[in-house]
Amino acid sequence: MVYWYRNQNAVSIASASEDGELAAQAAKRFGWLTARGSSSRGGRQAYRAMEDLVKQGHKGGLVADAPRGPRFVSKMGIIYMAKRTGIPIIPVIWSADRCWKLKSWDRTIIPKPFARIVTLFADDFIRVPADASREECESYREQLDNVLNHIMYQADHFFKDSKATDPRQIQVPDPVPLPD
Repeated sequence: MVYWYRNQNAVSIASASEDGELAAQAAKRFGWLTARGSSSRGGRQAYRAMEDLVKQGHKGGLVADAPRGPRFVSKMGIIYMAKRTGIPIIPVIWSADRCWKLKSWDRTIIPKPFARIVTLFADDFIRVPADASREECESYREQLDNVLNHIMYQADHFFKDSKATDPRQIQVPDPVPLPD
């Protein structure tokens, strides 16, 4: 996604850790700005910095499930960011046919050289009204999880389904089984 949105004045949050420094430097090479912080150190300041940049017109990108996990469960930060800025959430997922899987909490994947990559955007944006209550925000968070898990299943199965020419054609079981 960093490459896809390269040189488009985008901003994201990168952890204040050494790993976050690697991510921030990689993002910077593609023209991204990064606000540095995480849920364990400097997160509130990074969130506010990103919010200010988004309000100034920068595109924003967040990993929805955050470094403390659990995986596949988004945090309220992305919902509150959408509520406070008025910017809709555009759920997006990508997958690769050949990749390395890190042993990190989120099983980050890194495409191998010459891997094919598929990117799926949700059919609809998620707009969180400025006056949304805490309960309504939780409902939007659940909606985001459902949409992301749905398109993640399609992206992850696209290269395994030899008949699929479009990942959106892949039927998704209900409930969506989550990967290991």
